Amino acid sequence: MRYRQPLRNQVNIKYKSSFKAQLCICAVLLMALSVLKFTPADNFVKTKRAVTLILTQQTDLLAEFNKLKSIFTTEENMDALKPVSEFVNPAPGGAVTANFGAQDAQNSQFHYGVDIKMQQGSDVLAAASGEVTEIATSEEYGTYIIIKHSNEIFTLYAKLNEILPDVGEKVESGKPIARANVEDDTIHFEIRRADTYLNPADFIDFGE
Repeated sequence: MRYRQPLRNQVNIKYKSSFKAQLCICAVLLMALSVLKFTPADNFVKTKRAVTLILTQQTDLLAEFNKLKSIFTTEENMDALKPVSEFVNPAPGGAVTANFGAQDAQNSQFHYGVDIKMQQGSDVLAAASGEVTEIATSEEYGTYIIIKHSNEIFTLYAKLNEILPDVGEKVESGKPIARANVEDDTIHFEIRRADTYLNPADFIDFGE
């Protein structure tokens, strides 16, 4: 699966020759500055600095506006992925038995997470702090739990024997949330960003 591009359709409009268009851009920048003023100090630092620079110097507004849009998009993307960058191994000491991706040469089977052989008797840990949004049982996943870490980032832990928290309960990073299926001690783990799946090995060291 691929990352979604947050701004796919870019409109290319030549504002430079139009005084009216320049005023429109100024209005947008002033609105952006007003919004950014009330955001936490450590959010969108580059964006705030760029807006301030544009509004205090005589410059090419179109070029600076495009530069600002690029900075804002990048920081927005990184902010959305921040929970993933802090993930911990949900199965310390375990061994990955099935990786993310195509499982055969024909690409007929795609694995949307990783399977991990747990150490016998060990607990499944929350990869990051969050809120339990779903606990259920299905034919595909067996007993599973889903944790919400941000508006876009979720993790799924499946093939479980016993789940410790309840739906709506807050969980802490690295704390036990479940026990593996007693039959083979193997769990299935997924990282989801909205409607896409991320490769857990890109963000977590499974000790291979």
